[in-house]
Amino acid sequence: MCFDTMQTRLEAKKYHTSQQFRDDFELMCYNAFKYNMMGDKIWEHTEALYQKGEEVLNEVLKGSEAGEYAEQIERIKVEK
Repeated sequence: MCFDTMQTRLEAKKYHTSQQFRDDFELMCYNAFKYNMMGDKIWEHTEALYQKGEEVLNEVLKGSEAGEYAEQIERIKVEK
């Protein structure tokens, strides 16, 4: 998952719910956390993006909530 894919899905009206969009955002962040080392630049940028993204999504996408990838992200942070 990446921003380009999310943009393509938005433009093609593939997201039928706000939850689908949020799940893709969280999947993208999950992949970055999973496949990069804690403390490296990608991890640090992902952490900032994820925190701000979740804040915005909580405010703007009222019909969505943190999903399974958000739970997995929290586990990865504890494990690494």
